Amino acid sequence: MLPALRRSHHGKKDGDQINKTTHEPGYLLGESFREWSQSWSRLGLWLSLWDEQPGCIRGSHPPTPFWKTIAAGSKTAWQRLADIVREVLHLGPVLAPLDHEPGIHVAGIPVMCRQKTVGAVLTCALTPEFAEPDTVRRFADRHGLDNALVASLVAGIPGRSHDEMRTFADILSCQIESVTEQVLARRDIEDLSSQLANAYEQFHLLYRLNTEMTLSHKSSVLFNHMCRELLATTVVESFAVVLKPGGPAESQPACVVTGPLDIQQADLVRLHEEARSLPRNAGACLVVNNVAERPELAWAAAWLSQFILVPLCSNDRHFGGILAINRRDGQDFGSEEIRFVGAVAQRASTFLENARLYDDLDQLFMGTLHALVSSIDAKDPYTCGHSQRVAWLARHIARLAGVAEAECRRAYLGGLLHDIGKIGVSEAVLCKEGLLTPDEYEEVKRHPRIGANILQGVRQIDDIIPGVLHHHDRYDGAGYPFALKGDEIPLLGRMVCLADCFDAITSSRTYRKARPIQAACRELRACAGSQFDPVLTELFLRDDLHDVSRELARSCRGIGGLAD
Repeated sequence: MLPALRRSHHGKKDGDQINKTTHEPGYLLGESFREWSQSWSRLGLWLSLWDEQPGCIRGSHPPTPFWKTIAAGSKTAWQRLADIVREVLHLGPVLAPLDHEPGIHVAGIPVMCRQKTVGAVLTCALTPEFAEPDTVRRFADRHGLDNALVASLVAGIPGRSHDEMRTFADILSCQIESVTEQVLARRDIEDLSSQLANAYEQFHLLYRLNTEMTLSHKSSVLFNHMCRELLATTVVESFAVVLKPGGPAESQPACVVTGPLDIQQADLVRLHEEARSLPRNAGACLVVNNVAERPELAWAAAWLSQFILVPLCSNDRHFGGILAINRRDGQDFGSEEIRFVGAVAQRASTFLENARLYDDLDQLFMGTLHALVSSIDAKDPYTCGHSQRVAWLARHIARLAGVAEAECRRAYLGGLLHDIGKIGVSEAVLCKEGLLTPDEYEEVKRHPRIGANILQGVRQIDDIIPGVLHHHDRYDGAGYPFALKGDEIPLLGRMVCLADCFDAITSSRTYRKARPIQAACRELRACAGSQFDPVLTELFLRDDLHDVSRELARSCRGIGGLAD
């Protein structure tokens, strides 16, 4: 309020965080100032709105002829008004004369935004002394104006005393305070609504990612989807994920990039590695908003302005990192982006930890199965490696048939364990050279049932029992143990049957030598529709079986050979 006209009213330092748009006087007062200007002009006052420059941003063309003449013709008046604005910005409310002589007095009211002075409203009024001809003449001379014109224009404009100006200034101050509070409250509500909307989007994204981060998804597919979702939810221009090699089969880091960023994978890996060596400045994260000022990153300055690196790690295991690269709006990365990307990285790290644990368990499981199968195959030196090759072939046939990858894995396990029941068949029968007697043949025919009975107690692999139980059922119904025919035989059993017979034909046995690929093809084609599923057989024979055999030999090297 104006009664304490010279009280100290210093604003905050320039470094304080205030929105550059919302703290501008024109934004804060807007249309309200135009209405005030018209209303107060009826009382003979001239209102003008000033920013911190100081510069007049509203009211430079007053509605009344007298004040319009002052505004258009007196540089001296503008200079003095600017000086008064500076006083208001530094000291607070001011009531001062325009000149060193009575004539016009000016009330300066600060425009505040969150306890910071961001501008001023000046109210100019005539003093009662301005009615005297000598005062008018001296004023016109000081400001380079025509005396007669000024005298004619000033007629009818009432003079205002200091007390009236204080009252007017108090009223105007209350108006300014009320309007700015309303505008800021409205902006706060809009900001809060925007933040809530962003928070909802972010929460919803985290929920979706949580539901999608299942071990059935490949890491590359999952992270590609995750980065695309992040792009749609944040102001980040590009996202990238760098994953360390996950095993001996992987020699290079894997990278996923979304957004307009177009760089070589080697550059992305280099950025990740060099950023990892820099000291963290946001908890476990690194935020760099001024790449141009970092000599160690000068090599990337052509495409990199700023970035966040959030590590992917869990239980002391480091998997890689998520990089948020550049902002679309050119602003600095702040706490909101760090928190959100950090939350996503935490869930992604848990997924990677679970995936690696699953891979470890799966390798242990598969290693145990291979060891078990190898011990059974070892009972007959001629069938050494047979089960591994049947497993590979069954999976290959499943992929040719276009079934889901989970079904291809079942085909592999079914082929791997298809002869596990031979553990219940005597070695004398398995290794016998020459033809089997009817009783010996009946003993061999028991192995599918024995194998199925063994696997029934293992819940995790009971879905591969059809491949073990039915791999000797023939398509024409002449097989064993159930004499099923056609589509009555489970698809898994039909795939393992075809793989088993192809490997048997092209491998040496106690009773004969391996036959060449061409002979195997002729026999498979001859038996399509009788022993084998004709559709699967046709799909298999369309393939280049020489290439298939070479790939099979490479995959199963060291566990048995194939005929050329």
